[in-house]
Amino acid sequence: MGFLKFYLLFSLLVSHSLILNAQALDKVEELPKSKTLLGRDFKSGFGINALTLFKHKNHHYQHEDHGDHGGHSGHEGFSLQELEFHFSSEVDAYLRANVALGLHSEEGGGSHSHNVKLDIEEVIFETLFIPSVTLYFGKMNTRFGKMNFVHTHALPFITRSFLQQSMFGEEALSEVGVGLSFLAPLPWFSEVFFQAFQPTNEVVFHESERGLAYSLKFKNFWDLSSSTTIEWGQSALYFQHDQGHSFLWGSDLTLKWQRFVNGKPRELVLSSEFISKNLKAMDHEKSYGLNNWARYQFLEKWFLQAQYEFVNSKEDSILETQQTYSALLAFKLSEYTLLRLQFDHETHSDGDSGQSILLQANISLGSHPAHEY
Repeated sequence: MGFLKFYLLFSLLVSHSLILNAQALDKVEELPKSKTLLGRDFKSGFGINALTLFKHKNHHYQHEDHGDHGGHSGHEGFSLQELEFHFSSEVDAYLRANVALGLHSEEGGGSHSHNVKLDIEEVIFETLFIPSVTLYFGKMNTRFGKMNFVHTHALPFITRSFLQQSMFGEEALSEVGVGLSFLAPLPWFSEVFFQAFQPTNEVVFHESERGLAYSLKFKNFWDLSSSTTIEWGQSALYFQHDQGHSFLWGSDLTLKWQRFVNGKPRELVLSSEFISKNLKAMDHEKSYGLNNWARYQFLEKWFLQAQYEFVNSKEDSILETQQTYSALLAFKLSEYTLLRLQFDHETHSDGDSGQSILLQANISLGSHPAHEY
């Protein structure tokens, strides 16, 4: 009941704010172009992404730690997967701010009861005044690999991949720090990202009272033809502490084909990502994995997708392997409304297995920044 009351209250507040915003826009049009009601003429936007999820699962687990990721975790039935609020605005002529807040439904006292949790996903300030170079500071998703900095509503599948969750935890690796990006002086598009941040993620970092973690990503992009492009990225992350270190390395490759066939849009995407993790402290943990997925647009509003991934992990002398197969059918009603049906099947080297069916409604309101390639 508490969640229902909150949801109804939130709906009323959003409706009221939209009405006030529409009235304010009418007034803004009457003011000189150089001014707004706030006295500034800087670009800003506010958007909401609502993800509603239905889940049914069938598993055969003899070990409690299995099924804690992706579509096999949590309760069955309907739930609010995520409600994300995104604010963006130019602070002045020198800085731009991006804020992302996530409202999540968590398991409560019973199998169908929920608690509501508000997470600060990102608070980023970035510079606007340095040519070809951007400085960042705040709380931000680490630029590692292909999917870590992608928010839940923009993921290619309904849940974050098991590879990502094995390496970084159920949520993306997001830390407080500073970053730098610049275009490398090469004959093709090449961008370099460097970040230094406070390490707090318990899945990746050993607890330490001092020291910073560092990440580096090298992203390259080529046009193979007027309809075909390819992206190749290399990523590394390092943290040194008193008892050892954390080192991650990754490589991702994405091929995209887009064109119109008989006046109708068609698209084919092939993507692969490899990540290796080496954690050395009191215990020694090594793991590596591969995620491959494909998406094909066979009709104007319909997409078919498939995914295969495996993760090998070894802690001390214990080796475990998991494989996951996924199939997805998506109906994109418009730019703002997406319906997706997904089937997952996972197997473990110890004989455990599980299946799940997921149905998601992905709805966007207001403005939202463009997604990357």
